[in-house]
Amino acid sequence: MNQFGEVIKVKDNMAEIRVKKHTSCKNCGCCGMLSEMEGREVTLEVENPIGATVGQIVRVTAEAQRVILASLLVYVLPVIVLVIAMYFTQQGAVNMGYGESAEIAGIIGGLGAMVLVFGIIRLLDKKISDTREFKPVITEVVPEEMWEEFIQEGKHS
Repeated sequence: MNQFGEVIKVKDNMAEIRVKKHTSCKNCGCCGMLSEMEGREVTLEVENPIGATVGQIVRVTAEAQRVILASLLVYVLPVIVLVIAMYFTQQGAVNMGYGESAEIAGIIGGLGAMVLVFGIIRLLDKKISDTREFKPVITEVVPEEMWEEFIQEGKHS
């Protein structure tokens, strides 16, 4: 993930930056922005190893592996749980003698399990977004002569 944002606050080795989210942010979760709307400005707490100062436009990156892991958690895990829960709920209904209602039981069980997984993912999102491994990092300061271009064209967002 590569984003550009404006530093609005600096404290120790951390900085708050203002970024405008784009489509790939919608479900990634990497920045703790699970299921937020595209185009909305938010502030992120990021690592600031290069010592960027308030008012500077910076490039912020997150490890691709972490972004992929977060995407797998959000997209793939719920589908896997849905299929497994549907199968076992349907088999359980058949074994209990409810063969005519087994498909409906499978659907209800699968959807219920999927809702549970989304709740767990939401809790993990809040917890994971606070860990260093998933925290975005400021990797460079955009040269001052390019600031106006970034601000006018919305590239900082």
